[in-house]
Amino acid sequence: MDNAFQSLAQLAACQCDCRQLSALSDQEKESYLTLLPGFVISPQGYLERSIKTNDFLSSFALAQKIVPLAEELGHHPDLTIKYGSLEIVIFTHSIKALSLSDFVLAARLAAILKL
Repeated sequence: MDNAFQSLAQLAACQCDCRQLSALSDQEKESYLTLLPGFVISPQGYLERSIKTNDFLSSFALAQKIVPLAEELGHHPDLTIKYGSLEIVIFTHSIKALSLSDFVLAARLAAILKL
């Protein structure tokens, strides 16, 4: 892991009043995205990652690893569990846009899931 990724992962995410978060600029989003291989920004403006798995149980097991972190941070991704994949969609619901907390969550997820 490089230093920029570690720094992003170590930031405290949304343990704050999410209504006070602000949307990131396109330049900021692109800069943070370079630290998160495998994540993309969807046409809807969400941070997304699809993880291939061997079966439904493997997808479910990965989702279970995400729950404690989401609860700890008070920031919850949308998860879709499928046979053969887990879809992760992250955005700040209160502002309907991407904030720094979204990229922190993605970095923390990448670290715990070893992506």
